[in-house]
Amino acid sequence: MSRSVFWNGWWYFFYSEFTDAFTTKYRISKKLEGPWIAPDHDTIDGRAFYAAKSTFLNGKRFFTGWISTKEGEKDDGAWQWAGTMSTLEAVQKDNGTLSFKFPDSLVNSFDKKIPFSIEPKKLNAIDSFKSAVSNVDLPNNSYTKISFEVDKGTHEFGVLLRSSQDGDSSYFIRLEPNRSRMVFDRWPRKNTGTEQWQISGDVPFYVELERPSDLSLGSHTLEIIVEDSIAVIVLDQDV
Repeated sequence: MSRSVFWNGWWYFFYSEFTDAFTTKYRISKKLEGPWIAPDHDTIDGRAFYAAKSTFLNGKRFFTGWISTKEGEKDDGAWQWAGTMSTLEAVQKDNGTLSFKFPDSLVNSFDKKIPFSIEPKKLNAIDSFKSAVSNVDLPNNSYTKISFEVDKGTHEFGVLLRSSQDGDSSYFIRLEPNRSRMVFDRWPRKNTGTEQWQISGDVPFYVELERPSDLSLGSHTLEIIVEDSIAVIVLDQDV
């Protein structure tokens, strides 16, 4: 899939890359004949948001792709063709590059608030792991918004999904300021042997779902929509 569109003084070329990346990318230009510029972060989303189509509605531009299923409905299953439709809204920056966020209409569709809190605490873990887990189970379909501050010296932190009470068994949205990225992970990973390096091939996270992110010092927000076996995560209404 590829398409060129003109939007507020910029030409955009969107295309799906059928390579090891399997992503939807874009290029920008002031003129249709070029030169075409590759933004520093030139993907709309990660591996699981594929073959996105662009639409323009009420002055806003949206991208709808599918979240691929996995073989056998297993975390370690191979990616399959097609899946569940998902939509992101693009926001144009002054330099022509794009941010991607949840459409307002999607966020507003979650109109029932659930009493949900985690006791405020500072989690300071040096060469260790600490967590705070709520005693409230979120429903299978939910929207969550989290605000946080990145302090100097922070290397890794994040959010646990569907966690055990001690935080030891969980899916992880892990933010890594020192690597300028956001990743998705789970623990325990699939055990393929008794040794440490045999845990699911010793992968550090779901490598297809790594996203470059600006996690500089200061305030940030993380939005999460969970629908049954699917989670969509947006950082700072940008990534």
